[in-house]
Amino acid sequence: MAKALMVVQSRCNDPKQLGEFHEWYNFHHLPDVVEADHFIKASRYRLVGTLGGAGSEEPLPFIALYEVDTDDVEALNKAVMEIMVAKGEKGRVLQHESCDVVTAGFYTFISEVAHVPAPSE
Repeated sequence: MAKALMVVQSRCNDPKQLGEFHEWYNFHHLPDVVEADHFIKASRYRLVGTLGGAGSEEPLPFIALYEVDTDDVEALNKAVMEIMVAKGEKGRVLQHESCDVVTAGFYTFISEVAHVPAPSE
């Protein structure tokens, strides 16, 4: 199990570039980041609905979840920066022009509950 998550909320600022945005994020950025030390895997999700009464701000359409094997924020940041600098030096586009990163944070594990089906009668 991952010790923590790095969570990034983003949006594409140009609907005409949405396909390029997804291609860059899915096939370039995520693989680049998970090459860095401490990363287990990364996945992205698209918002398809909201819970009633959950905040008044407009929800962000995309979220990326990066599972990591450390709770050391400094080590994680250092690992990400090292891999991104190396990729940039090789000509990799580090941020697609249509990508707005709105929030990015590091969350350590607190607890977990699994669904337990009710016994059938």
